[in-house]
Amino acid sequence: MPLEYALRYVYRACIVSDYVLFYLLLQNLFEPRFSLKQQRWIYAGAALLLSAAACVMNETFPAWFELIYWGAMLLFCLLLYKGNFAYRVTAVVYFYISLNTFQYLTSAVKGRIDQYYSPSVITSVLVVIAWQVLVRVLLAAVIWFFTHHRIESDFSIPAGYWSMMLVVAFAGYFGIYVMNDAMRDADNLLTVPAFCAELLLYLSSVSVWYFYAQLAAERDANLRRGLMEREQETQKQFYEELKNVYDGFRRLRHEMKNHVMYMRLMLQAREYEKLAVYLDEIESQSEGQQILVVTENYYVNGVVDQKYQYARSRGIEMEVSVLLPETLELEVMDLCSVLSNLLDNAIEGCRGAAAPKITVVVKLVKEYISINITNTVKEDVLKKNPHLLTSKKDREFHGLGTQVVRDLVARYDGVAEFGCTNQVFYAQAMMKNCRQDRQRRTVS
Repeated sequence: MPLEYALRYVYRACIVSDYVLFYLLLQNLFEPRFSLKQQRWIYAGAALLLSAAACVMNETFPAWFELIYWGAMLLFCLLLYKGNFAYRVTAVVYFYISLNTFQYLTSAVKGRIDQYYSPSVITSVLVVIAWQVLVRVLLAAVIWFFTHHRIESDFSIPAGYWSMMLVVAFAGYFGIYVMNDAMRDADNLLTVPAFCAELLLYLSSVSVWYFYAQLAAERDANLRRGLMEREQETQKQFYEELKNVYDGFRRLRHEMKNHVMYMRLMLQAREYEKLAVYLDEIESQSEGQQILVVTENYYVNGVVDQKYQYARSRGIEMEVSVLLPETLELEVMDLCSVLSNLLDNAIEGCRGAAAPKITVVVKLVKEYISINITNTVKEDVLKKNPHLLTSKKDREFHGLGTQVVRDLVARYDGVAEFGCTNQVFYAQAMMKNCRQDRQRRTVS
């Protein structure tokens, strides 16, 4: 009885320690939804419930209690913390697998100690305490490993990453579970080969976490490089267009002097018919050199004008309404990159459409810049390509248009949505009109 009584308190303490370690894992991996004070009340209430449940349990917990316990852990993670849903589920699964695997492995060591040394009652309690402390130390080491190798990305991580991690983790744990029951010797103790195999299976699961953490970091770096190249390309095109406009103004000014002088000579000679023909020629030449002025913001106007002229050259009708002030709080080049990418996608989307047409509406709505661009399409692209992946062969460098938009609007606490109805594709984006450093402080 004294041994059973002591062990009961040991196992109750284990529940609390698991709870604390799980809290540390979540705090280091994810951003809490509530303030620290609110979290304390929530976790304190949950700890009391768990403690009360543990008081009526002995060292052997029934299956339903374990199911409720880990279900509550998963629910806590999903409700109290922000972040990728799949990432949060994966973290809970790896914590659960780590805890149970360490229990299996250390219990095998404890069984061998009990077999050879036949400890007394007091020594048995000390061995159990040492066993459970070792489990928690190993678990703390794994939590340190997970938190120092976060699977972080500023871009959406493909679902296949998480699926593969969970498949490997569950497959490894299933092998551990089966071997822990099947591969035992005559004394009902885990065999040495089974012990080594279980350890290797668990290490393979942990290595998959590390592999995907490195893979996500490398993918992030590649995407950032691609985004930077795309933004630089957009800026280069924009500055080239500004240079062309400036050169056009210089050329127009020089030609205007000649036109005025020539018309004055014809006027003095009373050659009115020749003068009328000459004016018609000038008017016809200037029609192909119109500069679209839609907004007071010079940079935004330059981007829209460039895409407008390009769309017209491809026979695409384009209606533009841009109502923005001359100066904006946000980085104007970020806004120009969003517009440039959305307009490029719209022009490309008009390919094959029966009546190619693009409508652009950009305006300031309170403290947000609203961008709404629609274009006619040949067919609903979202049915065949719901994630808007590029159809070009070089996906790594060309499939970044929508990703650029999502990344940039996210910097300004914005959203981007894409859809298609009745052969009209629409792209909508909202960007907060504030400086990026200020926005970062607000989010954090």
